[in-house]
Amino acid sequence: MPSEIRKHLTREHGSTDWFIGDLRRSIFKELAILESGRSTETFETATYTFFTNSKSREIWPNTNSPKKSYQISCAYCKELHFSSECTKYTDHNDRMKIVKEDRLCFNCLRRHRDVDCKSKSNCKKCDRRHHTSLRSKEHDKETLSASSTYTVITHNAEEADTILFIFKL
Repeated sequence: MPSEIRKHLTREHGSTDWFIGDLRRSIFKELAILESGRSTETFETATYTFFTNSKSREIWPNTNSPKKSYQISCAYCKELHFSSECTKYTDHNDRMKIVKEDRLCFNCLRRHRDVDCKSKSNCKKCDRRHHTSLRSKEHDKETLSASSTYTVITHNAEEADTILFIFKL
């Protein structure tokens, strides 16, 4: 990240401790400010010539082409926040219904098939190939019970009988 942006974010935030959501919002805000500050009528000087007698010429951009926007939009309610932070659609089934109806990618929530997804991101909680906001509470419970470990302690009694203790940690 450029040092000027880091300085501005630090001045604005006032501390070095960040929550990831605050950091993402601040970075997107900075990107939007930088994008809006760009002139729409810029030109560049060509750095190439094809003939030895030719001169450099100015290249004007196509002003009709759409500008890239850094605004985020929730895939579920279409408001300006990250999909994982949506408070309107919190139920897993509602989110799945929207993804299926809108034919969104389960991994990045954009409009293409899962197999065509170029995103390298996986779920932040289980590292599987789906968007973190599509993680169900039932899956969290299954993962918790599957990851629970059991400690087995055996003890031989004096009469050669074995006692087995199982403790769930």
